[in-house]
Amino acid sequence: MWTKKYWRVQTKLAAKKLKKSPQIAIYSAMGVAFLAVCGLFTYEYHFFKTHTKVSTLTQWQYIQKTVNQRMPASSESFSCNHNGTQIDHLRKEVQKLERKYQTGSVIEGTVFGLDLTRLPSIGAQLLADHKSLIGDQSKTYDFSGCKDVPCVFNKIYQDESELSGYYIYYWYLKTGSIISSTNFIPNQESHLVGHYNNRVFNFEDYLFSKQKLKNFYFLAKSLPEKLTYIPLFKSIHKVPAGSRIEGERNCSSALPNGQILVTDQCINTDDMNFYVNITKEIAKYADRQEGLKRKVTRLSGEAQWLDQSLWTKESYFDFSSHRFTYRWQTQLPQENFLDRKSLSSPTEQLASLIANYRFNPTKFNARTPRDIANYIKSDFYHNKAFDSNGLYYLYLNKSLNEWAKQENKVWSDCIENHLEEKDLQKSNRNLASTLEHPLYQCVENKIPGFIDHTVKKIQKDSFEGCKFFGDLEKYGHVSERYFTALNKFLIEKVLQRKIEIQKHGEEVLIGQQIKQKFIESVDPKSIYIKCYGDINTRYCYENKMSKLLGHIITTSTSMSDYYKDIVREDILNLYPYDEIKLKSREAVKMFLAPYTTRLTQAATKLWDTCKVQGMDHDVKIDLPMTFSGGRYYINAKLINCINDKIDKEIYDLAQLTAFHKNSDGRVEFKLNREEKDFALSFLKGNLLQTLNNILDKEYQSEKVMFNDYFRRAKVGALNEFSSRDDFIKGIYAASQVENMCLKEIKKFYPENYFYHTKQDVDKRFGRSICSIYIKMPNVSEKINKEITSQWQVHRDEIVKYLEKNYTNLVEDCRSDYPEIEGYGKAKNAQLRNTCIQLSYTQAISESLKDWRGHKHYKYFYNKQEALQRYLDSKRRTFVSEALNPKI
Repeated sequence: MWTKKYWRVQTKLAAKKLKKSPQIAIYSAMGVAFLAVCGLFTYEYHFFKTHTKVSTLTQWQYIQKTVNQRMPASSESFSCNHNGTQIDHLRKEVQKLERKYQTGSVIEGTVFGLDLTRLPSIGAQLLADHKSLIGDQSKTYDFSGCKDVPCVFNKIYQDESELSGYYIYYWYLKTGSIISSTNFIPNQESHLVGHYNNRVFNFEDYLFSKQKLKNFYFLAKSLPEKLTYIPLFKSIHKVPAGSRIEGERNCSSALPNGQILVTDQCINTDDMNFYVNITKEIAKYADRQEGLKRKVTRLSGEAQWLDQSLWTKESYFDFSSHRFTYRWQTQLPQENFLDRKSLSSPTEQLASLIANYRFNPTKFNARTPRDIANYIKSDFYHNKAFDSNGLYYLYLNKSLNEWAKQENKVWSDCIENHLEEKDLQKSNRNLASTLEHPLYQCVENKIPGFIDHTVKKIQKDSFEGCKFFGDLEKYGHVSERYFTALNKFLIEKVLQRKIEIQKHGEEVLIGQQIKQKFIESVDPKSIYIKCYGDINTRYCYENKMSKLLGHIITTSTSMSDYYKDIVREDILNLYPYDEIKLKSREAVKMFLAPYTTRLTQAATKLWDTCKVQGMDHDVKIDLPMTFSGGRYYINAKLINCINDKIDKEIYDLAQLTAFHKNSDGRVEFKLNREEKDFALSFLKGNLLQTLNNILDKEYQSEKVMFNDYFRRAKVGALNEFSSRDDFIKGIYAASQVENMCLKEIKKFYPENYFYHTKQDVDKRFGRSICSIYIKMPNVSEKINKEITSQWQVHRDEIVKYLEKNYTNLVEDCRSDYPEIEGYGKAKNAQLRNTCIQLSYTQAISESLKDWRGHKHYKYFYNKQEALQRYLDSKRRTFVSEALNPKI
């Protein structure tokens, strides 16, 4: 029944009915139009649902923003002079940051008498994770009277102004690391608190001054996103006043376990050098973090960086350590380096470039080759520049972008105040021709206030902001240029809108409505996150944004194509790719910050679970590895286990949800699939760095364990071995005894060890015990006696070589000069005797040559001179017997 023929017949019958009945044709056309409209609305609904959904991260940030807006505003404005009233501004900044990191999670427990559940989760996390870095370690503290985290530090610093505590807390909120306020330095030689470099120091000698804490506050505002919340970077420590770093010549050092040590020499200088010195050390951890993303140990060790900066390794023999090692050499001219230390390695060079690009741009631009400068600019600073000209364009573009976002509201407010409904319905030409209309004056009058607000915001959020607008000697020419250019642009923008209203009438208002609709309905972070996994993320992002805007614009049929292009360009400039990329990364870092504790707990559980399975030296490493252990060795069984579980563990580490409690109940924020993949790309890097941190700690712990274990094991091993004569029988050198000892010493090794190869344990501990064993008086005497005995036996074997060789040579002499009768007999006898005598020296030489091929030669090679003397001592006997053979 339902064949093609059936449908063809039914179609022809329907066509005949339409011809006979016009009413049916009208209804049919209306139905088709209705379906088309429904389809259009369905497409538009589906399009915006799939393309413009606001990301969970944006919704979460909006909640934090609305909570902040409900907070009472500070009565004090921001002050570049940091006078006493600055505390109000600092307090407000800290509260805003706390809200940004607040996911609703709670950390339980008590630290210093403070109930952590009563603190914001990020502040509770600071105290829970870094208790050992807070306060005099020889004292016990009770801060139960405090209501917030800054109070703890203010009491330690005895700072009545309260600035110190807020500076330290602000640094933690912005960077994820802590400024140490304790009197114990990581890796210090002494185990005693307050003892450093063979001196005793007061607790106050370890504390940064308030001025330096203020520098940390501005540094926190200035660090690029890639230098914040680096999992490996944990803390900054001040070496006690007047001291140097133990074992170091430099004034600062970045330790492998995540601590930065600095001396007065590094920080008691001008602000610029302070920022450069601290940033250089932080950059070394960013170097490792970014390298991890590219599956190399360090970014500075990647082929691209080594090729750009012309670094090569040069091998040489180190006479002090008696081994071959290497040093870095570069063909880049010395004048291209920013300091002497950066000449030592590509790591130091990269760190110096990152720091100086931000805080000493004049020197950076003067010395750095363009390709290297562009690398630093794009990879670490999102294409922002910080020299005077760069700051001018940076602040100007930031101000223009802010105006573009606020412009619609400015015009809407002025229209609402100065135009009635009937005026809006009149011809816009009359409105535009009146240049002095209160509408335009209203907009122009708002420009000075906007500029003043923008400048204050720049000053609050930027290291150079205060200097750019306050230091007339250094920045006066460019700051004046900024004000002139911005004011001119805004006046021109208002004039442009006047002209547009005159030429395009209602199109201008429609364009502003489209801009507002785009701002309200499109979430650029969501678009970026969806494009994150794309091969060309920038192209994907810009293409999707353009399509979304195009779809919104095409819904307006009353706008000309010419003005559509104007609106399109105006709106797309609001959300440049680099800015949205940066904001998306910052948002996900904030969202993940409270999971740091959970991340550490999960990684530790993973590690401990795999360690329980024990070790097996026969297991081979399975490739490829997600986690390799970097510079440390890990037992193959352990690392295979970690890599087998790591991918599942990454997804099980946290639910990646946040919640907010309000009067309506609990609002939950759960990342969708694309957001989760984007967040997990950070979480995976954080997990790998956390595993590296655990490995650092475990390796150091195993080293300490080995020292204690072998201190005890040595006694048992020496007692057993000293009574065993089987090691000493038939030996030719003490090294043989030592090697046989090494074969037996393994039964005195720990049952499990995970971060040292057997060769390492043999070299560091086993051979040390065996070396002591062979030097024990009773053992040494037996060894020497046995070696002497074996030497005598061995020497007699070489005498047999001599007998054989000399006999052959004597026979040759007799063959060359035979005994004859008659003429020549006497002469032949004389030549034969001379040949026999001289042949003995040759026989010794040939015997020594044969001896070098003997299997025991390696034990007695140093006795060649003694052996030669011994063989020479038998000359008279051998020659006499050869000259007077027995018949």
